[in-house]
Order: sequence, then C-alpha cells, then structure tokens
Amino acid sequence: MKQIVILGRGVGWNSAPDGECWAVCSAVGNRFVQGKDLNRSFDIHVLSQHPQSKEKSVKHIAWERMVNELNLPHYMPEVDPAIPSSRKYPLEQIVNKFKTDYFTNSIAYMIALALYEGVEKIDIYGVNMSLGSEYASEKAGVEFWIGIGIGAGVDITVHGKETELLIANGLYGKGNLYGYGLKQGRA
Repeated sequence: MKQIVILGRGVGWNSAPDGECWAVCSAVGNRFVQGKDLNRSFDIHVLSQHPQSKEKSVKHIAWERMVNELNLPHYMPEVDPAIPSSRKYPLEQIVNKFKTDYFTNSIAYMIALALYEGVEKIDIYGVNMSLGSEYASEKAGVEFWIGIGIGAGVDITVHGKETELLIANGLYGKGNLYGYGLKQGRA
C-alpha cells in the first residue's frame, strides 16, 4: 500500500513519523533538521501574484537553496531554472481526471497529486487552517480534496489537536455535529 505524509508548518508538524513525506517548501527545513525522510517539496505560487512581494524574499531564497542542496523534486506551476530539481505541477492532467480546478493552496495541490498517483493512505500533519488567519479562506479547498479522497476510498487522517480541518465551526458551536447536539469525533 502506498502511503505518504503531507507536511505543513503549523503546530504538530514535528509529530509526523518517518516515511515518504511531501512538504510545503516552508516546512522543508524543519523536516531536514529532524533527520527524517523528505521526498518532495511544493511551492505552488506564481511569484508575480504573491500578495507579500513581487520579488523573492530572503526566506524564499533560503528554501530554494535547501531544495537545491537536497536535490528534492520540487513542484511548482512552471519549471524554474534556478531550481534544477523543479518540476511542473501536472495541473492539466489532474483537472482532466477529477473534472475540477478548485485549488486554494499548496496543500490542496499536494492532496490532488497524491490521489492522482494512486496513494492509498495520507496522513496530514502541521496543517491547522485556523480560522483567524489567511488560512481561513484556504480551508475549504483542502477539505474539498480530503473529501474527494475519502469518497474514493483513500484512508486520510488529519493529525493534531490544533487543526481546524474537518471541524464544524457553525452557529451551534465549534466541533458540534449539526442537528444532533453531539460533539464531532474524527471518523
């Protein structure tokens, strides 16, 4: 059975076990310092559209350097000559297979690629999607791809007590199962 860890950089990232690991670029250094497996990195941003800057930040340059030193397959919207191991994300193929282009962040793209490649088990660590942050607008897309995977029979587990993924946050209280007055539990 092919299984992977998808790693963000939120609370709980350091609990991820060893094994095949796909990390967002900002978590590459964390995983490397732990001395655990790291197999792919992802940075699905078009630099000219990045809200913080139209030029590469010091952090971005450091991530590039680390990805180059580790010779990690690094998925991006386009191949970047400054990153010899960069790979163009197979967007067209994934959109054709799943009949949707609903992506809100790099984690959503990572889950979609894992499903496209036939991964059977995905463990997600360090992906908290807290509602008081920029992640609030990205949360639905990650949950959408988790739902696509679960619906296809993929075993997907979101780890960490800080995560707000797959947690209802509605009128009747955070973590309550709508209509039943019961606390929501992870399936």
